[in-house]
Amino acid sequence: MYIDGLSEDEQPGIHVRMVNGKRLNDDEMVAHYAAIAGRLGGKAVARYRNAICLVMGDGEIYEHFGGDIASEAFYIVDAPHIKRVEGFPLDSLSVNIHTRRYYYEESDVCLDNDGGMTCGFRAFFKQILEQHEMKRG
Repeated sequence: MYIDGLSEDEQPGIHVRMVNGKRLNDDEMVAHYAAIAGRLGGKAVARYRNAICLVMGDGEIYEHFGGDIASEAFYIVDAPHIKRVEGFPLDSLSVNIHTRRYYYEESDVCLDNDGGMTCGFRAFFKQILEQHEMKRG
């Protein structure tokens, strides 16, 4: 996860649950990220960046880290939603930038509406499999 307004050293990156060498529980995560949002004016733009790796065999490894497989930008806010789901604490702080509603309040949100991320994953696999077939062919 990357949060606008934080220095590179402060970015959670892949260590969303680890802060200063400590693994945070759900309540600690909510408190920590709510405090960051509070420090940044009550809300901050965040996004999840994803990476993918496909191993086809010995020495045949394909990797991709690009914007096409990143999540849509959203707000992390300083006031948690009352709803919590164990294991997914940041969902209670996540707000849709466009509707300005907590994602928990958006029953009309389509599960495939991920900012194109699914298409990016699909395109990666398609490209690699096509290359693989050309090599074999």
